Amino acid sequence: MIRNLAIGTVLVAAGFVAVTPPAFAVVHNHHSHVTLRLSGSLVAAGRVYSATAECRAPRTVIIQRRGDGGGWQLVEKVTDHVGGSYQLTLQDEAGDYRAFVKKSELGVGVTCGGATSHVVHHPVTTVRTT
Repeated sequence: MIRNLAIGTVLVAAGFVAVTPPAFAVVHNHHSHVTLRLSGSLVAAGRVYSATAECRAPRTVIIQRRGDGGGWQLVEKVTDHVGGSYQLTLQDEAGDYRAFVKKSELGVGVTCGGATSHVVHHPVTTVRTT
């Protein structure tokens, strides 16, 4: 019987146990941070930050709104620009919003961490009539 475990490969046969060490792997986890600003009739803008340029762009930024049941719902997705910035116009709805980027793999052993912005509240927009 052969089992691959965190300690390596274990081979058990005829009462003998052989353990081989795991393959050596260098892992680079790069921290990410995402911001969100809301303005006007709901323009969402922000930036993806990371010390590593490859983790700033292109990243898919997911804008979410807190639903009536308290869970987060997809509003829109946008790909950030080379410098990590993004901007898009959303349907003008009051509520709590956040931006989110998923963890991504750049290659073997290299990852860009996922991140979630602070929650930003967009108030009810009042329309004036004369």
